[in-house]
Amino acid sequence: RNALQRTIEAWQTAQQLYMPTVAAHRSRDAALPDRSSLAEDLPLYLPSDVVDLLPVDQKLQEIEWELRVGIAHDALEDVRRFVCARRKLLEVKGRFISGQHHNTRARGVIKRCETKITQARSKYDACYDALTRLAPALDKTGWRREIGLQKLEDKDVRHISDPDPEEEDEQTEGTRTVSWIWTTKGARSGDDDEDEQEILMRERTAVLRIEWCQTRARAHRFTEEAQLLQEEMRRVLQYHDWQRNWWTERADAWEGRSAEHREGLVAYAHRQAHIRASMRALCQKAWASTAEWLLLGATLEED
Repeated sequence: RNALQRTIEAWQTAQQLYMPTVAAHRSRDAALPDRSSLAEDLPLYLPSDVVDLLPVDQKLQEIEWELRVGIAHDALEDVRRFVCARRKLLEVKGRFISGQHHNTRARGVIKRCETKITQARSKYDACYDALTRLAPALDKTGWRREIGLQKLEDKDVRHISDPDPEEEDEQTEGTRTVSWIWTTKGARSGDDDEDEQEILMRERTAVLRIEWCQTRARAHRFTEEAQLLQEEMRRVLQYHDWQRNWWTERADAWEGRSAEHREGLVAYAHRQAHIRASMRALCQKAWASTAEWLLLGATLEED
C-alpha cells in the first residue's frame, strides 16, 4: 500500500504538468468528510473522469481513448477465455467427478474461474463507461459499431453454444442467437464485409479445433499411459517368476541344520514359492484381456 501511495504521488506530480486544473478539484474532493484515505481508493482523475467538469486537452482524451479501447478488448478476450474454461470445468465435473471431497475441490476451481470472469468483466465495464464519457467530447457518434464494443449484460456472458437465457424456451438449434462477444470485431479476423454466418462458422470451428487439440493431447497421454501399463505388468509377472525361482532355490540351500529344522525350512520355502506362483497366475488371469482393450483403443484413435 505504501508503494502504491508513492506511485500515486508521482502520478499526481506529473499530472499537474499536463492537467493543472485537476489540482484544485483534487484538493476540493480531499476535503470531503467521507473521502477515503486508502491508496487504492484515491481517484486518478483521468480525462474521462473530469471531461464533463474541467477543460481537458483533446490530445490527452485521444490517448486515453486508445488506451481504453485496447484494455476493453483485452478484458473481453479474458471473458471469452474464462467462459470457455468454466464450460469445460463444468463438463468435467458433471462427467467424471464424484464424491464429496472431489466435488468440493471442483466447485472451488469453478468458483475461482467465475471470480476471474467477474474481474475481467469489471475491467471491461470500467473501460466502457470511460469510453461512453469520452465519446461526446471527441465527437465519436458511431464508436460502438466501429470498435465492436457494447454494454456487457449478464445474458451476454455465456459460451458460444449456449442459448440466450431470456429466450431459451423459444429458441431451437436453427434459431439460437449467439452472444455478441463471439461475433464482435475483437473476437474475429477478416474483412468487415464478411458474411455473418461465415464469421460464426469460423468462430465455432475455432472452438472445435481447441476441443480437438485437447482431445488429441489426452489421447496421446492415454497411449503413453498404456505403454507404461504394459511394461509395468510385464515387470510384475517377471518379478513373481524371479521370486518363485529364488524361493525354490532356497529350499535346497539349507545346510548344517537338523533334519527336523531343515524340513520346516524347506516346507516354508516351497510355500513361499507357491504363493508367488499363485500371485503370478492371478495377475495373468486378471490381465488376460488387457492387450485386446489396448488394441481396441489404438484402433479407435487411428479412426
